Amino acid sequence: MIKKKFKRIYSYTCSLTDEIFKTTRKVDNPDELISLYSYYEMNQDLDDRPEFIKKRAEVERVQRIEKEKTRLAAIAAAAVAQNDRKE
Repeated sequence: MIKKKFKRIYSYTCSLTDEIFKTTRKVDNPDELISLYSYYEMNQDLDDRPEFIKKRAEVERVQRIEKEKTRLAAIAAAAVAQNDRKE
């Protein structure tokens, strides 16, 4: 019988953008973690990625922001609907 290996996943939040990201390693100082996007924003002179990767990363970031806006709008609409029912 094969024993299934369990891989622990840790969730951390970027201290600058509040972006949530996951890793398989536990870190000692999670408050010092920043996202890749934040790192390259702060250190633009060190950004040696090809242009197509920069564009793809920007598109993914915009999609994540739009998805988060949609999620927050749904939560707000549900809260308003619940508040209307109470009155």
